[in-house]
Amino acid sequence: SYVPILHTFVRNSYLRQSDIPPETIIETLSILSILIVRFPSYLADPSLDPAPLSVLTPLLFHSRIAVRKRAIMTLAQFLPVAQPQQFAELLKTIIFPNLTPTASVDKQRTTVQLVAAVARHSPHQIAPVLRELVPSIIKAVSKEDEELRESGLQVSSVTCWPCPNTE
Repeated sequence: SYVPILHTFVRNSYLRQSDIPPETIIETLSILSILIVRFPSYLADPSLDPAPLSVLTPLLFHSRIAVRKRAIMTLAQFLPVAQPQQFAELLKTIIFPNLTPTASVDKQRTTVQLVAAVARHSPHQIAPVLRELVPSIIKAVSKEDEELRESGLQVSSVTCWPCPNTE
């Protein structure tokens, strides 16, 4: 069974160790994504310690872009099974702070990409906060950064039509 492997990854905070090669982290995140799909109820368990978000969110700021992108996808796959308070915590501690004008372009880029991925995987969670997110995203994409602009376009394309309860 994959569950003991998953438990080892999460419980021991394997992904937080700084001496792990980026390729290993990416592969581990890929495996974790598979496990999220196969064992969603296990990962949704609020008693899981540490919580998957506390292990995954630091990887959003990894020095390697490939690690950040894989972390975004893994988080987006986890959020549909996450507890609502976990998503609220992600908004409060990661998304909103990293969309402020004072956040670095790198952090804004990663955060906009995360919002797009979450909108694809969990439109029901992101829809209620779109009114708060969109102005910050529009300010962020006004910067001279092509990748940030592209990410902003992805957010608009995935939020304009498929998200429920948007006006």
